[in-house]
Amino acid sequence: MSNGQGGGVSDGFVLGEWLVQPSLNRLSRGGETIQLRPKVMDVLVLLAGSPGEVVTKDAIIDAVNA
Repeated sequence: MSNGQGGGVSDGFVLGEWLVQPSLNRLSRGGETIQLRPKVMDVLVLLAGSPGEVVTKDAIIDAVNA
């Protein structure tokens, strides 16, 4: 998944109203910022990168343990 500016998903992407910044483990919108744990961000990135797809439990476990 890309932000459309030539960077990869680690550079950031928009998900709904949120700016997701995987390299910083951060979500932000307006003046609000939420810091996520790295494994939570890994799951978010995996699911956001698989729209409309079923993501198996094994795929999630592999993503967070990679």
